[in-house]
Amino acid sequence: MFVGLKKAKILSAKIVLVSASMMTLGCSGMEKLSSFRNSTLNNLNPAPSSLSPTPSVGVVDDLHLQAQADYYFTMAEAYSLSGEPKRSIEAYKSALVYDPQSITLRTRLATEYAKLGHVSEALEQAEAAMEINPTNLEARLVLGSLYSTLKMYDLALSQYFVAMDLAPEDFEAPMYIGAIYAEQHKYDEAIKHFSKLAKANMGAEKEFLFYYYMGRIRIEQGKKHYKQAEKFLSKSISLRPENATSTLALAKLYLLLKKEKAAMGLLGSYQESFVPKRDIAKVLADLYIEREDFEKAYEQLEIIAGYDPGNLNVKLRIALLLIKQEKNSEAVKKLKNILLVEPDSDKVRFYLGYTYQEVGELSLAVEAFQKVPTRSVFYTDAIARSVYILGQQGKNKEALKILQTAISKRKDSPTIYIFYATALEKMKRYDEALPVLQTASKAFESNIQIKFLLGTVYDHKGNKKKTIEVMKEILNIDPEHVQALNYLAYTYAVLGVNLQEAERLINRAVELKPKDGYILDTKGWVLFKQGKTREAITMLEAAYHLTGGESIITEHLGDAYFRHQLVEKARKMYIQAVRTETDAIKIEKIKSKLSAIENQIPVFQRRLPASTGNKK
Repeated sequence: MFVGLKKAKILSAKIVLVSASMMTLGCSGMEKLSSFRNSTLNNLNPAPSSLSPTPSVGVVDDLHLQAQADYYFTMAEAYSLSGEPKRSIEAYKSALVYDPQSITLRTRLATEYAKLGHVSEALEQAEAAMEINPTNLEARLVLGSLYSTLKMYDLALSQYFVAMDLAPEDFEAPMYIGAIYAEQHKYDEAIKHFSKLAKANMGAEKEFLFYYYMGRIRIEQGKKHYKQAEKFLSKSISLRPENATSTLALAKLYLLLKKEKAAMGLLGSYQESFVPKRDIAKVLADLYIEREDFEKAYEQLEIIAGYDPGNLNVKLRIALLLIKQEKNSEAVKKLKNILLVEPDSDKVRFYLGYTYQEVGELSLAVEAFQKVPTRSVFYTDAIARSVYILGQQGKNKEALKILQTAISKRKDSPTIYIFYATALEKMKRYDEALPVLQTASKAFESNIQIKFLLGTVYDHKGNKKKTIEVMKEILNIDPEHVQALNYLAYTYAVLGVNLQEAERLINRAVELKPKDGYILDTKGWVLFKQGKTREAITMLEAAYHLTGGESIITEHLGDAYFRHQLVEKARKMYIQAVRTETDAIKIEKIKSKLSAIENQIPVFQRRLPASTGNKK
């Protein structure tokens, strides 16, 4: 029995051995050896050799034992293949009752125990197999793998060195030795070991693996060793050009070296020269997408789909690529086909709605968006798009109904409240928007966007005191909130109060966004209210040109021109403002200024109407 069994039991709780050959190369987790050759445990004889003896004539007991052992062995194998290690263990244990001397049964049982992390039990079975036949290669490899899993490298190496003596022509034990050296960061020793194996004339089929491992080890060591890694991997490819693993490793090395073209050329050449591989297609697809070469990316995704026809994520990526290429009709077909298999997919529902929107099938788009589940990460975006579409169609009642339903379902979503309040604000239904925002502001106290909307609604309702109060709250949370700085400064200017503070606020906003026309307009209006007309004109002209002559800014500029006795310029600004303004009350106000000019009445001797235009 293994003398360190107690120690193994302590370690066994968190250790899982998937197969005897799964050992990593290097601390960052280099690919497992089993990726290139099936593990020893998976290449065992189809049945224990002791289960099929030639029975003595007339010995019924031997036939019975053989039949029972065969039965339980077959059951154990089936359970193992179906991923049921617990049931597999019970069946193997039953088989051992009838054939306790079977090395194969014990090594298989050790493997199943290891899958569950029961390493002490696995060790017990592997050591029992060794006691039955110390020269059995299979038992040595299993025991070595278990020691390696426990990071008991010296014991593992001792098993592998014996295995090499038992079967000099077999290369699995030497491979595992090299892997352990790499795991221990004995990189030069690992390279020396694999180099010796490469020169041992074991054949190209094995030699290419040795060069592959040497390449991976050099990559593991870092940038200084990349050149030699490239040399080793290139040699591996020359020995076995049809092997995708070495090609993929070299391509990834090129990516580390920022040689994307070389990587794409290497992988593309492989796909054209040999049967296209899924792993290569995955890397190529991502590279093509990064470069927005969607047609080539599509081809690689189709290769992946061929390997795994049931992979819905790949099918969705293909559909999204079609959308990127504006092949929306094809994308719709792909998405609908996915929904036949996965009708509850929120992502597919959302993108189907998006694609319908792109092709102008707006009713179908809204229908698809409305089927996105409430808890989905796509839900708020689906609601926003539904409301936008209905708003564009003038179906405001339907849009509001959707938002009301959304709020009732997602009271935890500040975004839904924002959508709803914004829709009400645009419809000038301020009395309805106010309680919605008040509720949201209490529920989401730190949400600045909700607070800002609340402040603007107070403003629309004529409650300047509350507007100022809310904007100050925002600036206490975020002193550089540009919109709040601008809005508060403008409110002070409109009221004609705290103009020095207004100037300080708007100067900070200009520092943060010097090319924003609306902010420059506010600064111009603050200067105007301070009586600095010439400076105001300069600022308002800049705002006018940046915003394309929006009505309120045009009117402000007209006011500044008139005060500066540039009457004709003022008249032109007022005429333009009337043409671009849509609010009837504001139009009448501007017309009164025009009338004053045209009748040559000194309007500024009277009380000029203060601008109440909405700031954006």
